[in-house]
Amino acid sequence: MKLTSVNITVKFKEMRPLPRHVEVLYKGIKIGHVVSAKHTDDFEHTLVKLELRPKHLALPNNMRAELRIEKRKDRDYDYIELFKPDDPHGSLCEGCVISGESMVDANSYFANQSRDTLEGMKENLYQASASLNDTLKALDELFGILYTTVDENRKNINTVTNNLSRTTTNINSLTDKINKSVKEEEINQSLNDIQESLDNIKKATDSLTGVVDNISEPANSLSNALPSTIDRTECIIKNVEDITCGVASTLKKPFGGIRLIFGKTITKKQDCNCYNK
Repeated sequence: MKLTSVNITVKFKEMRPLPRHVEVLYKGIKIGHVVSAKHTDDFEHTLVKLELRPKHLALPNNMRAELRIEKRKDRDYDYIELFKPDDPHGSLCEGCVISGESMVDANSYFANQSRDTLEGMKENLYQASASLNDTLKALDELFGILYTTVDENRKNINTVTNNLSRTTTNINSLTDKINKSVKEEEINQSLNDIQESLDNIKKATDSLTGVVDNISEPANSLSNALPSTIDRTECIIKNVEDITCGVASTLKKPFGGIRLIFGKTITKKQDCNCYNK
């Protein structure tokens, strides 16, 4: 191995005959050549060894190789083109193994086909041509039907188009009327009216609060006066009961009425039978 080069291996699944002195290109520029080719131990793949220059190539280790053919002055030349993948990773180094694919040469392909194979391909092409011809005829009939349908309904189509145009015009006119009827001044006035109503509601709420406060004050005064009034009322009732019981006790005695007339003292309430019930 030379110090100015790096050797890698291309692994082909299918491989056509490989001539000598095959160049290795990258984006149309020569960067190496084929050194050797051999089969794997199981003869399932072909390993082609490449020598690339310079040694330190800024290429990923998952490059892809294709064996192609180029025509030069009526002659075919084989070469290997390297391609960088969409997701490059790693770095191409000594001993790397990349995948390869052998492109098909149409002239060589047909030249190596058997007579039966070529006759079968010829029959397939004939059937394909017949099917294509039938398809073209069917398309021609379809276009004729479409043309007839459109021609017969041309008047209806024009009517629908005109109606659609008028409808669009009416919609535009209605939109303009709506835009003109809703003016900015009216919107602002409506907002001002709403704000004024809210202010009036607030004032009414404040007034109602004052009225409630005014009602609360007499209620409190009445609440304070009620206990003393009740006490006085109870005292009066007791006095009336004392007088009533005293009169009743005096009347029960002999000549009670005369005693009252002449100012007889009324017996105390504990002598009254109404308290002993």
